[in-house]
Amino acid sequence: MGMLFIETNRSHQRRIKNSTGANEDMPCRYTSVNEFAEAFQSFHIGRAICHELFTPFDRSKCHPIALVGSKYATNRIELLSACLLRECILIKRNSFMYMFKIFQVSSVDVSYFTLFMQN
Repeated sequence: MGMLFIETNRSHQRRIKNSTGANEDMPCRYTSVNEFAEAFQSFHIGRAICHELFTPFDRSKCHPIALVGSKYATNRIELLSACLLRECILIKRNSFMYMFKIFQVSSVDVSYFTLFMQN
């Protein structure tokens, strides 16, 4: 099992290498996450993104309605109606399964009911 996985993995890597047009003379090498992050931050785009993220957001320059003041941005009744509407759509989509389960449970109920009525 282990050897099959290794061979499959190697053939998959070979296929990816061939499909991407990678240079066959240059071997692939592993780049760690820290090394990749340092290289990205030394790149000019990484420096620009870091500069943009480190400047705090000035709330006075935007419209007050544009920012959400509460946790969900709507009241609870609207959230409940949206959830119920989503559940109704899911029930309509899987109506066959619901009908089958209702039939299954009701047939088990009828059999138990007749079993206990005889005693």
